[in-house]
Amino acid sequence: MLGVSSFDMLGVSSCDMLGVSYSNMLGVSSCDMLGVSSCDMLGVSSCDMLGVSSCDMLGVSSCDMLGVSSCDMLGVSSCDMLGVSSCDMLGVSSCDMLGVSSCDM
Repeated sequence: MLGVSSFDMLGVSSCDMLGVSYSNMLGVSSCDMLGVSSCDMLGVSSCDMLGVSSCDMLGVSSCDMLGVSSCDMLGVSSCDMLGVSSCDMLGVSSCDMLGVSSCDM
């Protein structure tokens, strides 16, 4: 894997050891060196070259071709079949005590 993103108590992502993703306090993502994800100043994600993730103009995630993640219209993430990610009802990612995202399997 490329490493696991961590989240602070506000659900703001920070860099993992390989810099896979990070956000400032406004939740604005930027690309890591593999282009895994990016957002403009409105927090709108765009696809990387592998189509790993995308968002519409409301910041609602949609599945990539592997179904890695999805969100409903309220921006609430749900697990794919591999349990890759989940969010609570406020769209905040959940993490265990090590800051590793958790999901239903």
